[in-house]
Amino acid sequence: MPPPPAPAADATAGHASPAVAAYVEDVALFFERSGMGRMSGRLLGALMVAEPPERSQEELATFLGVSRGSVSQASRMLVDAGIVERRRRRGDRRDYFRVRPEAWTDMIERRVDAIVALRRLAERGIDVVAD
Repeated sequence: MPPPPAPAADATAGHASPAVAAYVEDVALFFERSGMGRMSGRLLGALMVAEPPERSQEELATFLGVSRGSVSQASRMLVDAGIVERRRRRGDRRDYFRVRPEAWTDMIERRVDAIVALRRLAERGIDVVAD
């Protein structure tokens, strides 16, 4: 079976268009500020622009110019967070990664739940002080 086509940009490090490279780094910085590691953010950014949307560990490592170990660690964090899913293709022993279709909805719902919980906690604090 031939390998899948390359991401939206060339799958070799340094050959992404400047716009794609900048986008991947912007995603990395955004998620780093949110408490995620920068490498996890870079991996997520690369998956967000990948076409087709599934990429192997080797393809991601080449695209980002990093080690397979870095991709393994970052992908594990993203899978555990429910943002990325790991998939297998019939007849291929490699794992492929893609952004879960429901990832953004789930992430927003978790943020809203956290804000509601914080508001309730703040209201409780106001009630405790008022008594």
